[in-house]
Amino acid sequence: MLEMNSEIYPAEGGEASRSGEATVPAAAAPAPGSPDPVHVLDPACGLEDWLAARGQPAWRAKAIRRWLCAGRAATFADMTDLSKDLRAALEARFRIFSTRIARHVRAEDGTEKLLLELADGQRIECVLLREHARESSEVGG
Repeated sequence: MLEMNSEIYPAEGGEASRSGEATVPAAAAPAPGSPDPVHVLDPACGLEDWLAARGQPAWRAKAIRRWLCAGRAATFADMTDLSKDLRAALEARFRIFSTRIARHVRAEDGTEKLLLELADGQRIECVLLREHARESSEVGG
């Protein structure tokens, strides 16, 4: 039997909940007076207008999205063809909400469990079940 619990996944600086699951401190809040950061891939985030107001060409939004989707950039700093000033400004206004693998466990039967940590510190447990050369996954929490 493959299990994920607080014995396998210690809190790593968070506290254990009543259910025994590990918790992680919440993500840092934006600086006072600054607008709440929005996800850069949200169609309503206003990326095109924000870039135009800073004199950036219209194609820049597409290049940023390409970095995120095809280039798998985890931070604006990874977007090395953008100026440092633009990367810093993007970081101050927008967020890239991605996941990171907090833990990966493989059982002898081929079942895999991933504990993914979200940008807000919450965690999702995913199970990959392999059946007769087919793959399926379940996400629950």
